[in-house]
Amino acid sequence: MLVRYNAARKTPEMQFIEELYRNTLDLRAKNQMNEMKVSAEGKELQGEEPDNSESPVSEEAQKATSESKGLTMMTAKELSPFFSKEFIKLWDENKLLCNGSAVGEDCGWEGDGDLLLDAQEYDPDLTYDNAKVRVLRFSEGFYEATFNIFPKDLQAGKLKPQNDRRVRFWIIEEDGKFKIDNIAYVYPNLIENAREQMKLDLEVYGKK
Repeated sequence: MLVRYNAARKTPEMQFIEELYRNTLDLRAKNQMNEMKVSAEGKELQGEEPDNSESPVSEEAQKATSESKGLTMMTAKELSPFFSKEFIKLWDENKLLCNGSAVGEDCGWEGDGDLLLDAQEYDPDLTYDNAKVRVLRFSEGFYEATFNIFPKDLQAGKLKPQNDRRVRFWIIEEDGKFKIDNIAYVYPNLIENAREQMKLDLEVYGKK
């Protein structure tokens, strides 16, 4: 049974996870605002009136906007500097194995989406505050971040459990810095543990 410690007593590791989410989400939102500002300024220079209307945006358009922000996602490449050396070593072995031709399609840990959000699509206006990021401590070095990737649905009174996220982190200190030594995604009937999945891949496919 997991025991949640007093959230008011923030450890440095908790602050590390919070800042990881805060920096990436708010930077993403800032980039989005800058893109909108540049676009509006460009229209003014061309003698066009910037579009200030607040017409409804279709779900398809919202999805396209979200997907277009993929370049600012915390993908495997962007998040890798925050992982421990041992995790990166296992990850490299897993990628080398699963990139081969004689393995199943289920081989490989990393996905195509944002590793921090555990999502390929999310609210294009998502920020640290409106996502309501909360970090809980279960034990020494073991934490869980909870948040919502479509806060506008919550504000509109639409309760959609599939928009809630639970991401677990195992944090260690390495070379004077905090590093993610493992990460897991929690679902209603499943927990996808990165280390366990990669080790299982090596056991199943590494023997062939």
